[in-house]
Amino acid sequence: RSISQRLAQRLLFILEGYGNHILIQDRQIHISQEQLANMLTTSRQTINHELSLLEKQKIIKIAFRKIEILDIEKLKVVAKAQS
Repeated sequence: RSISQRLAQRLLFILEGYGNHILIQDRQIHISQEQLANMLTTSRQTINHELSLLEKQKIIKIAFRKIEILDIEKLKVVAKAQS
């Protein structure tokens, strides 16, 4: 699986309530890029790049320690994409 696919899957997983220690409100995930990088065993720079790509596609919106899911259906498509 590609890092973009793994990242999309992780965001959906957290959004569905499996990351109970992380605050989730109105499709907003309160998490740092460093935390995501640790979860996916990759660098923060890689996560930053992948999140930026998702933001350019208007799937998410990035803020400090927060990711807002703008288009959950598109995120699901990325999560299921074949690499």
